[in-house]
Amino acid sequence: MSTSMDFAQPPLPRRRRQPQKDLILGHLRHVGPLTADEARAAYGVRRLAARVSELKEDGYAVARTMVDGVAVYRLEGVS
Repeated sequence: MSTSMDFAQPPLPRRRRQPQKDLILGHLRHVGPLTADEARAAYGVRRLAARVSELKEDGYAVARTMVDGVAVYRLEGVS
């Protein structure tokens, strides 16, 4: 007597990707200033200004300066 029972395996756990704003915050804290081109190349972040806005809403002091027409973001109080 042969029965075909299908034993489904549980799904593999999904790897959670780190939110982009956390990647940006880590960069600003540990590496330093960041431009949109650098954020895109290093982290795949296409809208750096939006992520910076989210960080500001969370209470982080992120400053923007313009250098040769390019916005450079840095975390205030971090040397």
